[in-house]
Amino acid sequence: MPYDFEHLSQTHDLSLPAWGPYGKRFFGISHLTDQARGTRFDFTVMPGIYRRAVAFPDVLRPSGYLPWNVTPDLNAYSYRQQLDDAGLLVCEVTFVAVDAHTRLVASHFLNNSDLPVDCAAHLVASLVPNPVRQLEPAHGVEIIKPRLPSPRGLVYDAFFPYEERMDGTVGGSAYRIPKGTRYRVQGTKTSPLTSNLPPLTLKPQGEEASPVPCTLSPVPSQKLWLRAAPKGRVTLKGDFGTITIEGDGNFHNYFITNKLDNFNGFTADADLLVDCLAICETEPQFVSAPTETLPELTRGDHSVILRYPGVATAYGARWSESETLVRRYAVDDFNHVLLYEDSVRQTHLSPEFFERGGLDCHIEAFFQPICVEAHADRWLYALVADGTPEELLKCLDAFDFAHAPELVREAETHFVTWPESPLRFSQERMAAVLLSNVVYPTYFCGKNVRHHTPGRLWNSLYTWDSGFIGLGLLEIDTLRAVENLNAYLTTPGDPDNAFVHHGSPVPVQLYLLYELWNRTCDCELLAYFYPRAKQMYDYLAGHDERSTILKHSKEPAVCTWDYFYNSGGWDDYPPQHFVHETHRLTAIPCVGTSHVIRCAKMLSTLAVILGQDTTEYDNDIQRFTEMLQTYAWDEES
Repeated sequence: MPYDFEHLSQTHDLSLPAWGPYGKRFFGISHLTDQARGTRFDFTVMPGIYRRAVAFPDVLRPSGYLPWNVTPDLNAYSYRQQLDDAGLLVCEVTFVAVDAHTRLVASHFLNNSDLPVDCAAHLVASLVPNPVRQLEPAHGVEIIKPRLPSPRGLVYDAFFPYEERMDGTVGGSAYRIPKGTRYRVQGTKTSPLTSNLPPLTLKPQGEEASPVPCTLSPVPSQKLWLRAAPKGRVTLKGDFGTITIEGDGNFHNYFITNKLDNFNGFTADADLLVDCLAICETEPQFVSAPTETLPELTRGDHSVILRYPGVATAYGARWSESETLVRRYAVDDFNHVLLYEDSVRQTHLSPEFFERGGLDCHIEAFFQPICVEAHADRWLYALVADGTPEELLKCLDAFDFAHAPELVREAETHFVTWPESPLRFSQERMAAVLLSNVVYPTYFCGKNVRHHTPGRLWNSLYTWDSGFIGLGLLEIDTLRAVENLNAYLTTPGDPDNAFVHHGSPVPVQLYLLYELWNRTCDCELLAYFYPRAKQMYDYLAGHDERSTILKHSKEPAVCTWDYFYNSGGWDDYPPQHFVHETHRLTAIPCVGTSHVIRCAKMLSTLAVILGQDTTEYDNDIQRFTEMLQTYAWDEES
């Protein structure tokens, strides 16, 4: 299988469509509205029984839904929603790609009981902004973000060094720069430090009529400002001279200099929380990224178009049923309203009934009753699409729902299937769960990406969990496994992260690479991943000078307490609790050393294939093995 290695080297994202099962609240279909901002549009089907509870596919708790079928590329997938306790009444919802911007949503009600049942269906849409509330520079303001070297070569959660995700900052991040750290700006002209300039004392703008004049030979062009949150007095020293800034712990703008070719960075005499440097003619202005989630709504004939303030993309939906109620919700808790307010299911109420000024905003198209005869079925179809309002009107009106059954049947031929065996049913369901367990946004190295998370309740990175997820993906689709591996390995020489680390530092990625080679024997794939895998290995084996993994023992023993409380994935079992309570700094688990030995053997094999030297691996295997054989057995115990 050919891979785009140039693309892989520049991203931790997955090459999946913009529409997919990426939601973190309901299982349905989502669209990547704006990857720079991390905004997502969610659309789901919530079936139910007429004037009874809505069965919504809540991904955070048991709710009667299960991912059912899936294609590896996620261009088609389905879930099954159970509507009664006996499992006789279900609704299977299938999402199928019509084109890059349009998805068919097919809801299949199946009544296996002896009585006819009146059902209901709620098509629910919402815009989900990034949970970190961001600022954006106003027009004409150029932004520079701090970049400092990583002293350990491994930053938790693939952040940049000293980065903190924080509301009210440009891009959602600020940088806590330690006292005495030299902050350098790449790409500017370097000049020697000028020490004979008078110190300037600056206060947040607004407290003075104008900034203190700068005496650094003003140039009639752009000026440099610092947006920071000092708590008290902080002195900055740099090519621009010496500046003292005072603050109250909140972010303010501070004027630094207008001689930009002399600015190469600064050193602070106290810890400083920096948002950014701004280059502009006057004091920089910042605005909140759009977070308005109650859209402007335009009704059509069996359709609706949604335009969200500040969002370039519009969304549209059209459905096959004629009797429809469209509602707008602006409530405190949408889940609570659906579960506990009977009025949700009353069609005589006006659409505005649920606009209560809350921030939990949704649009709903509501169909009932949908009569399903005994031992029979019934289909309901809808389209959901993204584009300009003009494009949406054209594509929604052009689609003929008479072709919908054919599209669904075609998609079913591409669903993952398993060989005939007693386990086939469960394996296909597990494959659907594994492949569809993708969330967005996950923050990786300054980017918002899609990610195979351990679970939507834990929608985070997790190094060793994701290694096992990759091994599972390898049983279904090699490309998915390759991209899973690529998400956790970094470019050789990466100054910030030897690999992507979250949780137990167990190198399952190296096992995944070994299995990928065994399955594919793809030398180009091996040549791409081997140096990345070796970088991870070198860190965990203590060869990276920034690693502290071997510094807890006089003998060569791997100890990872510096990086996570959990040494090897055994979570909160009593032995580990005991170790933390009594011997936290002296007990060295064997598991880390054992993994390094095993990984050295695997990488040594791969190195031979690539014609690489194996001396380092041979030495590691010998010295780590001797340590374990000598010290790991306690006769008395």
